[in-house]
Amino acid sequence: MSAHKIRLTNTLCEYEVDEKPIIRIAEKIFDDENFMLTDVDIILVNDQYIRDLNNRFLNKNATTDVISFNLEQNRISGVLEGEVYANLEQILRQAEEYGVSFENELHRIVIHGLLHLCEYDDKSDLDRQYMTEKGDHYLSLI
Repeated sequence: MSAHKIRLTNTLCEYEVDEKPIIRIAEKIFDDENFMLTDVDIILVNDQYIRDLNNRFLNKNATTDVISFNLEQNRISGVLEGEVYANLEQILRQAEEYGVSFENELHRIVIHGLLHLCEYDDKSDLDRQYMTEKGDHYLSLI
């Protein structure tokens, strides 16, 4: 029996976000990846906040769409604890650029961040392709 503690916090009142599909897909990802005990925060932020995180923790002075912090991950015990920071301002720009809805791009980016918590990487072309396919699969379930 899985016990998922997933919280979504929207720090930007100008963007209305339905948390139900995000929580459901997070639960599905964690179940599929065999994480039975999860404690994950999904925090929706702006450009400045994510730039500060990126600068402080990754030494990059730039904005980005998502940053994930894996605080504890143990596949053997099925425990996962982490944080996903999604930049709503960047997501809105990307949605316009890609011609998709804000919700679609938000879901895609959050799924990407959740997959990073599950130790998926996108540094090589092959890893990026695999992670994109996995993300597209989960996106299709929403």
